Amino acid sequence: MIFAMVLACETTPVETDTQTVETSTSTVTETGEVDAVVWDQLGAVSSAMNTGVYATTVGAWIVTNDGDVVYVDNSGEMTLAMTVAAPLQAIWGVESGASTSVTVVGESGWVAEIAGTNASSVDLGTANLAAVSGNSTERIAVGWGGAYSNSGDKWVYETLPSGAQINAIYMGDDKVFGVGSEGAIIERTGNGEWFSAFSPTNYDLRAIAGSTDSDIWAVGDFGKILHYDGGTWTVLESEISVTLWGVWVAITGEVFVVGNSGYAAKYDGKGGFKELHTGVISNLYGVHGVNAEQVWAVGSQGEVLRLAP
Repeated sequence: MIFAMVLACETTPVETDTQTVETSTSTVTETGEVDAVVWDQLGAVSSAMNTGVYATTVGAWIVTNDGDVVYVDNSGEMTLAMTVAAPLQAIWGVESGASTSVTVVGESGWVAEIAGTNASSVDLGTANLAAVSGNSTERIAVGWGGAYSNSGDKWVYETLPSGAQINAIYMGDDKVFGVGSEGAIIERTGNGEWFSAFSPTNYDLRAIAGSTDSDIWAVGDFGKILHYDGGTWTVLESEISVTLWGVWVAITGEVFVVGNSGYAAKYDGKGGFKELHTGVISNLYGVHGVNAEQVWAVGSQGEVLRLAP
C-alpha cells in the first residue's frame, strides 16, 4: 500500500533574545536574521502518531500508534509493511547489505518482526512493551510489565527490580541499561539478572542511546539529560526545558535529541546543544540515523522529518 505525500509548513515559535515575528517557514528577528529550517518534511499531516523510527542507508522504518509499520524510502515514498492489533511504541533493526530486519513492540505485549518478505507477530500477553533493542546475539523488549529476551526464536520473561517502570533500553557490547519513571536506571548482568543502579535525577527518563558502552545518553522530562562515561551517570547542564522523547548518538559522537513542540537539537561535544529548527510544532517522539548527516525524526500529526543535506 502506498501513501500519498503532502508537504505541509507549520509555524514554530523560537525563543531568542529579541522580539520575534512568526512566518510560515521560519522565525525572523528584529535584526533581520532568519532561523533556517534544517529538516525536510516528508510525512503527510494526519491524526497518526509516529512513535519510533529506525534509519537505514536507503530509507527509514516507522511505527505508529495505529499499529502500522511503515517504510519510507529516501525519495519520500511510503509503503505500509504491516499492521498489528495494538498501538506500537518502538522499533529496532539491523541493516545488512541490501537487507534489513526490524523488531517492533507495543501495547498489550505485542511483538512483530519483519525480515525481507517474511513478517510475523506474537502477543506475549503482558502489559505494554515500551522499547526494544539488541546486539549480534540477543534482543530485549522492556516495559512496565517486565522484560523479555530472545536469543533465538523464543521470548523469555525476565523479572525487573520491584516497582521499576521502564520506558527505554540500551544494549551495547557488554552494558545493558533500562531507564524510566522517576529517574529509574536499571542494569542487567551477564547472566540476565536486573538490578537498580544509581540515578542522579528523579525526573522521568524517556529515551536512551549510545555510541559505545562508555558514551551513553538518557533524556527525559523538562529537558533533563544524563550521560554515562563507562562508570558514572551524571547530569549534563543545558538550557533545554521541553520534555525530550528521543535521543540518538552517532558513532562519531554527535548526539541528537527531539521533544515537545517540534524541538530538535544536536550536541557536538564542544559548545553544548544547538537547536536544529524543524519548522513544525508537533511533538517529536523518535530520532535515529545512519550517521551525523543521515538523521530521521518522527512524531505526532504524521510528522516524518529528515535532516536536510
